[in-house]
Amino acid sequence: MQDSGINLILEKKMKKYLYFFIMIIILIPCTVLAADKTSLSDNEISKLLIGKWRITMSDDNMKLEAVDDYLPDGKVIQKGKLTASGQEMVIEMEATWKIENGKLVSTLVSIKPEGIIPVGLTTT
Repeated sequence: MQDSGINLILEKKMKKYLYFFIMIIILIPCTVLAADKTSLSDNEISKLLIGKWRITMSDDNMKLEAVDDYLPDGKVIQKGKLTASGQEMVIEMEATWKIENGKLVSTLVSIKPEGIIPVGLTTT
C-alpha cells in the first residue's frame, strides 16, 4: 500500500517537470529563429523551422531527451523521454504550429500520457 503512495508522489513530481520542460521545448526553436529575425518574414521563419529539432535538457533532478518534428503542414510531433527520481516517462505529443508576427504560435492537439498538459493549450 505504501508503494502506491510513493508512485503517486513520483508521478505528480514527474508531471510537474514534464509540464515545465514541454513548454520550454515548444519555445526553444522559436527563440533560436527569433534571434535571427532582423529581416525575415513569417514565411521565411516557417521554412527554417521545418525539420527535426533534437532537445536535451537536464538538471540535478531530471533529464529530458526529445525530438520535435516540425512538418510543412503546420503540425509538430514530439517524442521523448523524461527521467526523474529514477523513473522514466515516455512522452508523445502532437500540436499545430504557425509563425505569426515573427512568433511561434502552437496549440496542443494530443499528449501521452494524457492529462499532463491540457489539450487546446496555446503558447506564443
